[in-house]
Amino acid sequence: MNQSPKKAQQFDLNLLMEVLIVLSVQVLLIYTWWLTGLPKFIDAGYATFFEEKFKDTFLATLPGGIRFQMWILGAAELVAGAIAVVALFKREAFSGALIWTRLSLAFSALTFCMLGFGLRWIKDHAGSGNIFYYMGAVGVLYLWIQSIEKNR
Repeated sequence: MNQSPKKAQQFDLNLLMEVLIVLSVQVLLIYTWWLTGLPKFIDAGYATFFEEKFKDTFLATLPGGIRFQMWILGAAELVAGAIAVVALFKREAFSGALIWTRLSLAFSALTFCMLGFGLRWIKDHAGSGNIFYYMGAVGVLYLWIQSIEKNR
């Protein structure tokens, strides 16, 4: 059965929505993680804040001290954002495979675990609870991205 030329040129709204969703998730991950990761390396006030918050915890006794732990956290945040940049430049939103986007989301979940652990350790239970809500949102985004990838 032949399609009319008008039908063949019909705009695919579902594909457009999928592309916009994937691009939105990638941009969200980039600015979320880079805006929180970069200051840990370039703003001395962050080190003072972290040292004050965690001075009475076991983290202060670990090799490298609290500042080193802050740099590990900052590096994890920057890596999660950098993976999303790779996904953006590989134009995953326009292709079938969303491997780098899913990897960035998985790394984001790991980073949220680190943040939640630290907040729980200093007995900031409300902050820790909020972090795990964000981690849940990352899980939902991961499943959403995975379903988009399977439908392509």
